[in-house]
Amino acid sequence: MGDREILLLLMGVVCFALLACEGGGGANAPTLVATATTPTAVHAATAPSSTLGPTQTTASSTTGNFRLLISDEENAIGDFARLLVTFDGFEIERASGGWYPDDGLLVPQTPTVDLVQLQGAAAQAIWEGDVEETRYIKLRLIPIDPAGVRGELAPEGGVPDHLDPEGDFDADGVLNRDDNCRFIGNGADGDAQADSDGDGIGDACSIFVELPSGRFEWEPRDAQGKRAGFTVGGVDPINFVFDFSVVRRGPLGDSDYLVQPEIGDTGPYQTFVEAKDQEKNDEGEEFTLQLGGEPRPGTNSTLAVTDEAGHAVAGASVRLKVEGLLGDTDSEGRLSLEIPVGTLKLRLEAEKDDADG
Repeated sequence: MGDREILLLLMGVVCFALLACEGGGGANAPTLVATATTPTAVHAATAPSSTLGPTQTTASSTTGNFRLLISDEENAIGDFARLLVTFDGFEIERASGGWYPDDGLLVPQTPTVDLVQLQGAAAQAIWEGDVEETRYIKLRLIPIDPAGVRGELAPEGGVPDHLDPEGDFDADGVLNRDDNCRFIGNGADGDAQADSDGDGIGDACSIFVELPSGRFEWEPRDAQGKRAGFTVGGVDPINFVFDFSVVRRGPLGDSDYLVQPEIGDTGPYQTFVEAKDQEKNDEGEEFTLQLGGEPRPGTNSTLAVTDEAGHAVAGASVRLKVEGLLGDTDSEGRLSLEIPVGTLKLRLEAEKDDADG
């Protein structure tokens, strides 16, 4: 059977002692929802602009000395059910001069992320591999469409905790799993399910979100105004988190939106929680594992296990990937666990009968 592994990467050891440090996600960090990522898959990307070079470089493996992750602040993102952003690639500037790679961009293995799933401390890796070992002072991230992206607004009252794929939330005759507008009735007749840009969000519910800069840049300065940065080449890989914020301009229901970088929470030394999905088992069944609260060493957290229909899974055996069994979920599919002091990585599995997660 395949399994699902959730890897909690808790970076920045100093932050564990200082709850108010930057990048920790805050006291209201959302529950962690495992989102699909397949870092070994290489996706096609459009050619970069001529100013960035004619070629692109793709990581050759899932191991390396550098990883780029995407996260999102809890701002107006709550207005959305989905907000998909696709990145063309990125490059990093050497302190000694010139950009890496020398010719082109580093192309994400997972170019598209849903910012709705990456709120607070949650982060998703879009690229991992080896870069030149040197000091860097700037990172430039390029979206596929420099003008903006489109999202799906959440229904009044917010997105349900569990949306049955076989249900029909908007009662338009199209099941949720097939409906490209799940919360606005657009039916199945004629062009009702039209999706002119092919992003999976129907024209009937798609809303434009502006990317005002057309590209995103991180270029830190120290207290004296000098360019700071980071060095690649130590024992551990650099986990660089690029954090975004969705901003609403105008009252809800009569407003427009933009996505902008949160530079204060962007960089190589942020605390974050990463969710990774592996593969389904032979029966095609899988569980979702949600870790509540803000997972930090020395704190308690509640793990919730649900099936593909969003139902709680009672009696699922939860184990640490290496250390072994922690216990079984209760009648509500929950298990309380303590994250030991000093933990850097926590790998969890859940299984019951012929399904696992």
